[in-house]
Amino acid sequence: KRTLISLGAFPEISLKEAREVRDLYRSLLAKNIDPQDYRLQQTQQALSEQKFTLSAMAKEWLLLKQNEVDTGRLKLVTFQDIGKRLDRHLLKILGHYPISDISAPLAIEKLKPLEREGKLDTLHRMIGYLNQIMVYAVNRGVIQYNPTADIGRVFIKPVAENNPTIRPEALPELFTNLQDSTLEIETRCALELLLLTAGRAGAITQLEWREVDLENALIEIPKEKMKGRQGKVQDFTLPLSSQAINVLRLLQKLNRYNSSFVFPSKKNPHQPISKETPNKALSRIGYKNILTAHGLRSIFSTVMNEAEFNSEIIEVCLAHFEYSSVRGTYNKAKYMPQRIEYMQWWGDFVEKLTEGRALMCC
Repeated sequence: KRTLISLGAFPEISLKEAREVRDLYRSLLAKNIDPQDYRLQQTQQALSEQKFTLSAMAKEWLLLKQNEVDTGRLKLVTFQDIGKRLDRHLLKILGHYPISDISAPLAIEKLKPLEREGKLDTLHRMIGYLNQIMVYAVNRGVIQYNPTADIGRVFIKPVAENNPTIRPEALPELFTNLQDSTLEIETRCALELLLLTAGRAGAITQLEWREVDLENALIEIPKEKMKGRQGKVQDFTLPLSSQAINVLRLLQKLNRYNSSFVFPSKKNPHQPISKETPNKALSRIGYKNILTAHGLRSIFSTVMNEAEFNSEIIEVCLAHFEYSSVRGTYNKAKYMPQRIEYMQWWGDFVEKLTEGRALMCC
């Protein structure tokens, strides 16, 4: 039975293109393939490809990551960081592409600006996330192989560097620069609290008021916010000096949003500020490549070791350990009186060194 099939309308389809389609359909008939079935299959495949964009695949992949959070294999803060980085750096430039259209040359072209901007760590994180999503799509049956598997080879690799820091003698100048800056007082408080507690930027910037016990001068940091391998860390109790308590009391008065977070985001008070906020603030006041938020912890370590305090207790103050046994919990309790003493000594040291120029003295 004869079947008619349209090749398209002229002039949208040229005579040359119509002949090429005709020849294709005749070759299909020679192989006992119905051209109408073939065209329907091609249309359905095109629609499927439009449905499976990189953003759609990333959403499914993130559900797997969410399951890792729910089962305790991935920290919530790490999961949230992955989502934010994906939205900001990868999905913004490639998210709308059908995943079958993403090739190595396309991915390289879109990611090159990160290399030109010197954001090498971010660049290689994005390459890693992209490859994980592409491998997921392969296993999902959406694409046959991962064409971006080796694109990391064409980019400059980041050089691991220690976080820059300053000598303790430079702290008075730091506080003078903070006071003379246009930084918001909450941001200055964040930097000062990081210095006074020797805490990690991630834990301090995400600090919640329910974790702060001003009466007993303690901060209880849940294990989800602690650095370390999942299953190898526990909740961490951080003693507060009187100077750190003064900073926190000031922040209570400044809590204009009535937020549950000590450092709420201005855009969304129900979320904390970014852990990169302290680093950006230090760069703004002239400390780019000179001092980082993590470098503030190094100042604490330098001073305490030079003052010949017990090095093991100093490491516990910095949370440089993992609880892997009952002994780890025992040490935590054993060193608490000494850690309270150490942190107060450190607070007094900072206050004396800054000669009243710190926010805590306002």
